[in-house]
Amino acid sequence: PQRDAATAEELKQPDRVIRNDLLILFGSQQQETIISREGKDKLRSLALEAVRKVIDSEGGEGAKVENVYFTSFVMQ
Repeated sequence: PQRDAATAEELKQPDRVIRNDLLILFGSQQQETIISREGKDKLRSLALEAVRKVIDSEGGEGAKVENVYFTSFVMQ
């Protein structure tokens, strides 16, 4: 499917806000919760929700953000 270029550009603008909100979300997780596949999927869903919320608050269309992906996962 064709992606919406305007939404992709909107993701770049408030990246500090997105990064902040994601760091807060990730920092609030318990290792026991995210060690399972289901826990990681839930976290990915929460991250998508957080990104969409920021895009909406910036005047964009958060619903156009289809998904978020983890490229690596480090737990300490």
